[in-house]
Amino acid sequence: MVRRRRFLLGLAAAATVAGCTDASNESTAAPDTGDASPTTGTGTNTPSPTPSGDDLVAENGRYTVDVAAVSDGSVSVSDTEISFTAPVEMTWALRGIHDGVPVNGGGESGGSSSPTPTPSGPPLEVGPTLDPTDGAQHAFATPVYDEAADRFELWFYVDETYRNAHDSHYVVWGGGRQMDLDSREASFTERAEGVYRATVTYDVPVSGDMEFPFGSLLDRPFSEVTPVRGRPEYTAVGVSPQTTGTVAETPRISFAFEYDANAETVTITHQAGDTADGSNLTVLVDGEPANATFEGEIAAGDSVTVDVSGLESGSQVRVVWDSGDRSATLGLLTLP
Repeated sequence: MVRRRRFLLGLAAAATVAGCTDASNESTAAPDTGDASPTTGTGTNTPSPTPSGDDLVAENGRYTVDVAAVSDGSVSVSDTEISFTAPVEMTWALRGIHDGVPVNGGGESGGSSSPTPTPSGPPLEVGPTLDPTDGAQHAFATPVYDEAADRFELWFYVDETYRNAHDSHYVVWGGGRQMDLDSREASFTERAEGVYRATVTYDVPVSGDMEFPFGSLLDRPFSEVTPVRGRPEYTAVGVSPQTTGTVAETPRISFAFEYDANAETVTITHQAGDTADGSNLTVLVDGEPANATFEGEIAAGDSVTVDVSGLESGSQVRVVWDSGDRSATLGLLTLP
């Protein structure tokens, strides 16, 4: 049974929970190496440009991403979801944001009204079909499953209007409650006339600890995305999987980290969110258990202090939740 979650690219939630997380690390993800060799055609009776490779289907100047043709196993695609049923079972939600306005698949607004043209460009259309000729911004994000490696790649597609409407493009992706993030400047390859693709690869196999993986294409570095109440300012398109199975629900907790350079300590405080059993929470310092632990039921206001004496700048203090069948990073601080 699939338990659906509300999803807004995973961006605001990740930055809010992470607190001091710096997600601007360079990625080692494999680049998109496809070569583009489109032919050019104009007029209603002229054949459409030929896509490069088998990921696109051309019809009257429009291109539809054929996920089933390039992904292993059984997969179906709609304007709002990409669903895998075999050999891996996972359903991913597709969403977008255009200048801060949530956009569902098919270009429908996630709010009370449809997005309207803005000074920065026309509305964003989110879905598997891209039209480089209609003047609108088109974008699509999809996971592609590699059965041999038991892992997903994320493919981000944009048309020329979307690409030209923004000064910069960055991909950000990760897992573990969207805390362990990678990001880099998007490297696009032209797949057909006016259609481009950027690719990233998850390092964690699906059968491993691949919890809450997501990915998004942003119009700015992730480090410049500020979570705010109300309307964010960025434009993005991304996917996030829905949770399957009956494993224990991961608590949603915001931890605050206070570093005291003189005392060489870090105080970790439960700021807001769910209560949790302290026996399921572990504080790690550079991957090793710290000399401080949470005890009993942990709620807002509870805190522990960790000795970080002798640690160098760049060392990490992390709060990890582990139920036995699932683990997740709930908070992270990198020492200045």
